[in-house]
Amino acid sequence: MSCHGTSSDAGVGTLCARAAIRGAWLNVLTNAGGIKDRETVERILAEGRTLEQAAAAREAEILSIVEAKFA
Repeated sequence: MSCHGTSSDAGVGTLCARAAIRGAWLNVLTNAGGIKDRETVERILAEGRTLEQAAAAREAEILSIVEAKFA
């Protein structure tokens, strides 16, 4: 397999992982409304936001590397 094939696989894998993380975050947001303990909800949402933002940053980093392989 060529370097480009491997690079595109890495890019597609990154996009799939990001979609899964984003979907999980949307589920957390949906389900958080049903939790009565607001302190727990705020803790969960803060942690989730941190994880979601880290995933977005990592996605951008990886896709930048992948796209550079095609330049």
